[in-house]
Amino acid sequence: MKKQATLRRAVSTLLRFTRDEQMGLILLFLLVLSVIFVPHFMLPSDPGPLNFEELKRHIDSLEQVGEQAEYRQASFSENRQNSRSPAAFRKADTVRGSIDYKPFVRPEAIEVELDLNTADTTELQQVRGIGGYYARRIVEYRTRLGGYFHIGQLMEIQGIDEERVLRWQKQLKVNPEDVRKIDLSTTGEEELRQHPYIGYYTARGIISFRKTQSVVTLDDLVKNNIIAEDAAERLAPYLTD
Repeated sequence: MKKQATLRRAVSTLLRFTRDEQMGLILLFLLVLSVIFVPHFMLPSDPGPLNFEELKRHIDSLEQVGEQAEYRQASFSENRQNSRSPAAFRKADTVRGSIDYKPFVRPEAIEVELDLNTADTTELQQVRGIGGYYARRIVEYRTRLGGYFHIGQLMEIQGIDEERVLRWQKQLKVNPEDVRKIDLSTTGEEELRQHPYIGYYTARGIISFRKTQSVVTLDDLVKNNIIAEDAAERLAPYLTD
């Protein structure tokens, strides 16, 4: 009687739950069952005891396959090396009598001699060691200078050192007569600024000094501290007499 009363109370209590609560209890019950029973079906079957003899035979077969592959690779490399050697060609000559083996000799580069003040970028690249980058830099700096006075001025270009210049001087020559001259008394300020040996501030100093006298000489600029002595020495070949 007590069990029946307890069952009736549980049923009556369950019936008092809402529909959502009843569905939640059912889902919870199913979840508990899945946690208990599903792992038994998903676990792999027992593989049984490990057969060491079978494992050893498998490893031995893999080692044999590896040794055969290494032997085939070594044989291929040896045959390939022999096929390239002069002895192989000599052997072929005795059999066929038609193969004449001659070693390859790289042709020497053609030496060219260019005028540094007139050569364009394409021509400059014919000099060994001058690629497209340096050829463009050489021509650009030549334009700013008004021409090269001597080949050593190439070292004023970033990336070009004395070793390169010594190597290039065998193929480059300089004609100082091609240098474009400037007149300190009449040349405009913008053109003065562009020259590497003058620059912005020296150009303004020259223009200001012109207001004091009509004829400007390099000695006047040095005495009035408008230009330094070392810059004046480099600039001298580019000035009119």
